Amino acid sequence: MPFMLVMAWFDIVNRWYGIIPLILIGIVLDYVIGGLMARFYTRGPVGNLAFSILQLRMFPPIAIIIPIMIMWSALNMIDTWYGLVIIYGVVTLPFVVWLMKSFFDDVPRELDEAAIVDGASYWGTFFKVVLPLVKGGLASTALFVFILNWSDFLVALLLTSSEWATIPVFLNRLVTAETGQQHGPRAALGLIAAIPPVVFGLMIQKYLVRGLTFGAIKK
Repeated sequence: MPFMLVMAWFDIVNRWYGIIPLILIGIVLDYVIGGLMARFYTRGPVGNLAFSILQLRMFPPIAIIIPIMIMWSALNMIDTWYGLVIIYGVVTLPFVVWLMKSFFDDVPRELDEAAIVDGASYWGTFFKVVLPLVKGGLASTALFVFILNWSDFLVALLLTSSEWATIPVFLNRLVTAETGQQHGPRAALGLIAAIPPVVFGLMIQKYLVRGLTFGAIKK
């Protein structure tokens, strides 16, 4: 096996530690923004903003990636961790907002009012009262978002070069004129790359069944 493929076994594990925190940061940001919009701001200008955010999903990534590349290049955000966090957060924000909205709608608003009457702030009500009641929805949404970002190829291919290249991009770059089509090593590395989503799913599996059904039945 060529030396490049041997080193790839060690490099792919290092990329876990680099990419997984980026995805988790994006999930947390989406939760805070999407949760507040879905729970407290559903009417007026902010409600219209939520529908505007939904329109982002009407455009495939290939249709907007060139303007994004131009902006990221002008801002020196190509091949940076915060560049990936922002783009992944923006791409998955509509999904999080409208998926979490169904979960938040099932939480009685009387709980918010009671907490506010007792002196809690909007932030305190959101984090201490509402969020604990939708843990199942948070878990299922987190798993979906994690898989979407972890398996992304196009955005990472065009916005990263080497240091912050994601796992799919890294596997694609193993095919070179020197090594050729090394199907065995690529399959093995692909299996290793699938470990984090599986582990993440096992960690939150006790919330998944409730999260996938919570918000589905309306009275």
